Amino acid sequence: TVTPPSLLPADALVEAQNCEFFNPGSRRKRLGTVHYSGIPETDGGGTVSTFRAMSDFWRHGNSLTPTQVFVATGGSKIMVPDLNSWQDIKTGWGSNAAHSQITIAKEYAVISNDLGQTPQKFDGTTVTPVCLDEACVPPFSISTYHLRRLFVAGVATTVSTVYYSAASDITDWVSEDTGSLILDDGDGDRVVGLSKPFRD
Repeated sequence: TVTPPSLLPADALVEAQNCEFFNPGSRRKRLGTVHYSGIPETDGGGTVSTFRAMSDFWRHGNSLTPTQVFVATGGSKIMVPDLNSWQDIKTGWGSNAAHSQITIAKEYAVISNDLGQTPQKFDGTTVTPVCLDEACVPPFSISTYHLRRLFVAGVATTVSTVYYSAASDITDWVSEDTGSLILDDGDGDRVVGLSKPFRD
């Protein structure tokens, strides 16, 4: 193996804040984020919310000028920044103990957790279920977006299966363009992660 020139030795990073870490070990300043509030975010009952996932993405809509959108989930809420605080856009979803994930897919933030709750999609304005069809893929906890499809896993009833949506439609799980991959079911293992192709 060859060490990339951007890789700092472990003892060279004396102080760092707001960093992104990449597969080869390199890191850089995360762009586009600011300090929002020093006041703890709480649920309706006064319990302090533990932030479980955050992400930002860009939406163009029908213009050439993009809008940056930032979304987070913590406690039992999905939130967006509102000046120096957070605004709840969905309540009763998630928990402080949930493992949550946000995947950017087709100009949506797809938000899922491991509680068996219906995954949600956020378009920058509204939060709605990923799909409403009864034949939709069951609640999932793992996802990634690749080749214009949403790939998902972590379904409690089929732990060895990876499902994929139709191309260019992350809400379509029933057409001929959709499908699933079964990975050695019945051997006691389960799918624990998904990744886009790495180094071709």
